[in-house]
Amino acid sequence: MNENERNEKLHASAESLIEKAGLPFQEIARRANEIVAFGSRAAEVHSSNSDLDILCVSSIPGRRLKRDGLDLLWLTPEIVRSLEWRGSELAAHITTYGRWLQGVGDWKADVFSSPAAVEKKQRQLQDRIRGLEANWNGLSIPYRRRLLTLIRRDLQRLKLLEDRCPVPPTPLLDRDWQNVEDPVGWIVRSLQQVSDLTEREKMNFARYSSELCSIPFPAREGQFGGQPETRF
Repeated sequence: MNENERNEKLHASAESLIEKAGLPFQEIARRANEIVAFGSRAAEVHSSNSDLDILCVSSIPGRRLKRDGLDLLWLTPEIVRSLEWRGSELAAHITTYGRWLQGVGDWKADVFSSPAAVEKKQRQLQDRIRGLEANWNGLSIPYRRRLLTLIRRDLQRLKLLEDRCPVPPTPLLDRDWQNVEDPVGWIVRSLQQVSDLTEREKMNFARYSSELCSIPFPAREGQFGGQPETRF
């Protein structure tokens, strides 16, 4: 399938999901200067239950809509030209992995890696790690694993942002994680970049990670030939 065929397929999916959500696609297309698909479906690394992420740039924006496999975000031209947006994690992701279904995205050339994006990710990690520590004893193993996975992905994103690299869709983060030879060691090293965490908080999170890595997934959940997986 060539590039035009991929874009046509993505355009058809966007039109179908937007109509299914109760919005007239032609009205959306008329209002929007740009329609951009991004995320795992745009990068063709999605699963069957992945949402289709769509950014619409319009001077007459609508409300954000997340429904029936669609995550539709509206931004104004003023916002996408702003310094805050051009230095954001999402802007860099869309510039690299997005597919323009309408418009050209003149702002792409001005996207850059900003310290503010790194600081925002560090704050998100601090909040998640502290929340996990406060509730750890009351969480089931599957829920512990789910929360640790979210934090592990954010640690990966933080490393990429610090290296001034765009953050890829989540399935690509998970694929790269499978190639990490020492998962707990990697987490211990990465936690040093979350500056406001105390040493005790870092040690506790490393201990939680080590505990879960010693508990295999049930065989039916394993991703590689039905074998138990110990990574989160």
